[in-house]
Amino acid sequence: MHAFECILCLGALALLGGVILGLLLVKNSTHKKDSSDV
Repeated sequence: MHAFECILCLGALALLGGVILGLLLVKNSTHKKDSSDV
């Protein structure tokens, strides 16, 4: 049971990390576009 819970926890952390990285990449790309447009 503990091993299964650990895997679920790691999976959740991985998903959160992926989402955060994706948002940061999108923000950086949009900022670059804005700076180039201006």
